[in-house]
Amino acid sequence: MAAVVAGIVLVVAIGAWRLSQPEPLRLSFLTPYVEQALTLPERSIKVAIDDTLITWAGWGRTVDLRVRGVHIRTNGGRELAALPELSLTLSVQALLHGIIAPTSIEVLNPQVTLLRDHNGRFRFGRALALTSDDTSDNAEPAPNGGTPLIPEALAEFMTAPDYGKPSGYLRRISIVDAKMVLVDRRTGLVWHAPAADFSFERHPGGLSGHLQLQVRELGRPAQFTGDLTYDAGSQQLSIQASFSGVDAASLGLLRSELMVLQGADLTLDGRVGTQLNLDGQLERVDFDMSGGPGSLTLPDELEDPMPIRKLAVTGKLDAGLDRLVIDHAQLDLGDTPTDGEAVKPGPSLSLQGQISGLTTYGEPRTGALHLAADIKGKDILVDELARYWPQTMAFKPRKWILANLGAGRIDDLSATLRLRLPGGDLGALALDKVAGTMTGKGFTIHYLKPMPPITDAAATGSFDADSFSASFTAGHVGGIEIQSGRIDITDFAKPVQTIKVDGTVQASMTDALSLLDHPRLGYMKRLGIDPKASAGQTNTHLSVTFPADKDLVFEQVDLSAESSLVGAGIKHVMFGKDLDDANLELTLTRKAMAIEGTGRFAGVASAIAWKQNFVAADFDTRIALQGTVDEDQRKALGVDLSPIVTGPAAFDVTYTIFDDHSGEVAAKFDLGPTTLSIGSMAWTKPAGTAGQAEATVSLPVGQPPVIKSFSVNALDLVASGHGSLTDSFGVGQMALDRLSLGKTNLTGVKLAYVGGRPEVTVAGGVLDVEPLLTSKITLKPEEMDKPQQPTASRPFLIRADKLDVVTLAPGRQVENVHVLLDSEGEYWHQIEIDGILPGGTPLTMTYLPVEGGRHHLSIKSNDAGAALRVLDIFDDVQGGRLDVFGDATDSEPNRPLTGKAEIQDFRLINQSGLVRLISLTGFIDAMTGEGFQFDRFTTEFTKTRGRVDIPLARAHGPSLGATATGNFDVDQNTIDLKGTIVPAYAINSILGNIPLIGDLIQGGEGKGLFAATYTATGKLSEPTFTVNPLAALAPGFLRGLFDIFDSNGQPTPPTAMPLPLGQQNR
Repeated sequence: MAAVVAGIVLVVAIGAWRLSQPEPLRLSFLTPYVEQALTLPERSIKVAIDDTLITWAGWGRTVDLRVRGVHIRTNGGRELAALPELSLTLSVQALLHGIIAPTSIEVLNPQVTLLRDHNGRFRFGRALALTSDDTSDNAEPAPNGGTPLIPEALAEFMTAPDYGKPSGYLRRISIVDAKMVLVDRRTGLVWHAPAADFSFERHPGGLSGHLQLQVRELGRPAQFTGDLTYDAGSQQLSIQASFSGVDAASLGLLRSELMVLQGADLTLDGRVGTQLNLDGQLERVDFDMSGGPGSLTLPDELEDPMPIRKLAVTGKLDAGLDRLVIDHAQLDLGDTPTDGEAVKPGPSLSLQGQISGLTTYGEPRTGALHLAADIKGKDILVDELARYWPQTMAFKPRKWILANLGAGRIDDLSATLRLRLPGGDLGALALDKVAGTMTGKGFTIHYLKPMPPITDAAATGSFDADSFSASFTAGHVGGIEIQSGRIDITDFAKPVQTIKVDGTVQASMTDALSLLDHPRLGYMKRLGIDPKASAGQTNTHLSVTFPADKDLVFEQVDLSAESSLVGAGIKHVMFGKDLDDANLELTLTRKAMAIEGTGRFAGVASAIAWKQNFVAADFDTRIALQGTVDEDQRKALGVDLSPIVTGPAAFDVTYTIFDDHSGEVAAKFDLGPTTLSIGSMAWTKPAGTAGQAEATVSLPVGQPPVIKSFSVNALDLVASGHGSLTDSFGVGQMALDRLSLGKTNLTGVKLAYVGGRPEVTVAGGVLDVEPLLTSKITLKPEEMDKPQQPTASRPFLIRADKLDVVTLAPGRQVENVHVLLDSEGEYWHQIEIDGILPGGTPLTMTYLPVEGGRHHLSIKSNDAGAALRVLDIFDDVQGGRLDVFGDATDSEPNRPLTGKAEIQDFRLINQSGLVRLISLTGFIDAMTGEGFQFDRFTTEFTKTRGRVDIPLARAHGPSLGATATGNFDVDQNTIDLKGTIVPAYAINSILGNIPLIGDLIQGGEGKGLFAATYTATGKLSEPTFTVNPLAALAPGFLRGLFDIFDSNGQPTPPTAMPLPLGQQNR
């Protein structure tokens, strides 16, 4: 035994020495045994070996049994593979049983070709002796399409060990330093792994393996390591691999739909796991990967490379490779800081989704890639959207959002996408569904350029393929504050989108009206309102719908607004007047605007109702005002109607503008609280009595206003008619169908203003001129001799060629009258009255300007009694001929009228106050039953306003003679007259000149005839008479009284009162 051991030791020592020599030890005699050990007859595989050697591989590997030139052939002689060299480890146990069997096989430096057919199945091709310069064109499989994925030798290794065969002792197969080529017949690509190591170990239930390789086409190169597990029971091969240094741009080589990544500058690391069955069909593939920083260049989608800070993806590829599922993807965009440089952070996006149709999208008509994704994002700066949003993805929403969404930050974004790419063509991208929500703040939104945008908006939005909506809780449009609002953009599928803005805003009137006056809307311009001249605050609920058309016109805007205006002020609302301090409710649509409320129009508190039409209608503008205007307010408006109109007047005025720019004003006035006064007519309507006035005024373009109709009804004033106004709204011409005032009732009245003076012509009717002829000026006694200022009476002219009746005083009228009354205001310029007195006698009265700056008065009538009664001068005269004449000098203060009146052959009836005076004298017995008959009455007079001064008045007749001197004042209602009354028999005193007889008649020398003197004082309406019945009259006084000539043939100058008897002219 010791010798055997010693011999073995000696042999080993000698063998070790031999093996350590540079040249391997050839063992050609073992070649047939090794071939037998590697041959698998039951699988119709034969192995042929060129040579067998044994080498020393170092203490780490000790002794290697090497075989060179290994040829694997079928029983028919077809070569399946050619391996340059194998290293074998033989089983000692098998040797003890007389079997040469390897426990491990190591394939050294092989050339491995892996084939993928058109159906996606993987197979090993024939191992070829390729050099590094070989191309895919040389990498052809063996005839008849190559072997299955698992070569026959490896398939035997995967079965349970059979120790009756050499293959039963095999425990490990390794491939070291292989050069692999993947020929993908489906894509036409060839992949090279210049350095690959594989190892497989047999286990009771299958085998496990490990691989490590580099892929030149996927990186620089990309590194892959992996572990394989084969389960013999299920005949499934599991692979778990990791990779690093994969160039994302190269992923397009794997699938054409990933060619979009060819512009990526990004390296990926990750892992992948899958299962395969023995026919080469992949089961599900799980993967996760990460990368960054880097960038993605999409020349047709993005103007600049998209910066990527970090990418992380987890997903799986379903069995059959038709569906790719992304369980989670995280993409952090934005520039990566370098060397401490501060950069703007980019958005962060997360995604879940899937792509289906990966194997069928190329089928005609029906083939398509389907992409479904749920995306979440945060910290997205709006002004950076163009940097990250591809141009062809949701093209129309993108176009609108990038054009109209400015500054702001999207804090949170959630979106669902459903995309379809027919035939896998990115250019044919179809958006089946897009929906999502977002929240953010600080937005700038252009809803209708170039109008001022919404700024600093805080919003919550939602969107889909056809619309975008956002609700605002804050924001501004210029100075307009958005309290709440919503914007909806729809019809992205159409060439022109529809925009609807709805919200509640608060603003100053200036800001609100300026927005409505923007050229894109032009509301205020159409209304003629200057927004800068407005005041107040508004709270408005606004809804505007319009197409997003750059050529938008007003008629395309569908607008609805409900606004509360507080303290509003608008300049030049109507007739150049302003509306201030207004509280209004406004309703606005594209077709019309309505405003109702209260305010101060031109300083007058008013209720206002304003209707504005923006489309064809019966009118363009209608403004109704209701209120009460007082006297001071009228004066402030430049409408001073005093003294005719004083006090407040309630009004209801409607102003209408038509589409041809003509207008109309319809006004109603409640004159109940108003005092109306026509001083020249002595007519007054006191406040508190009913009265109404109405007028409709047409405002034609380029022509003076026209009064279509008007009416006044106040007490006994009734008037109606039509007329015209001047350009400044002064009265032009008027035609009154009816005019009734007091006792006046006229028809066919026409009024025209000539030089600012009203001129009236009358066709017919009844005219009461008593008020015009009655002066109402009252002067104090000390003012009588002072010049008086003119009154406020206005000049006027009244002309009537034929009036039925003219009443000059109550019960005193003239018929068939021609009247001309021409007043200068303070004084009469001309009076002409021709008519028939009661009883049929004509009356002529004139007051005409004559030469020398004077006016001449003439009154003539053959019925003095009727004329005096009509003229309201004296009622107690019957018959007689009247002749009154006088002159007034225009330049004298108060224009006193000096003249003379004469009445011949008249009778003084017994009802008069003069008769009462005569009765006090004791001469009443001289009166007959028909009163006193007088032959003549003459008087001189001077009339100064209401005062008449009488130097001397004389009257005489068959019974009496009388004188008077003094004055009376109609305005003051005073009288101060004195005079003498002499019975007619006193005329005999003229006989006193006859000797003897005269003394007898007179009662002796120095004796006079008895007569009576009197005074009339106090109130003119009720005078107080005093009489001294004992007075002696000289003949001279009587001659003056009775117009008797003296002895010289000359009349004695008359006096009103007799002188003392000794002083009287005999």
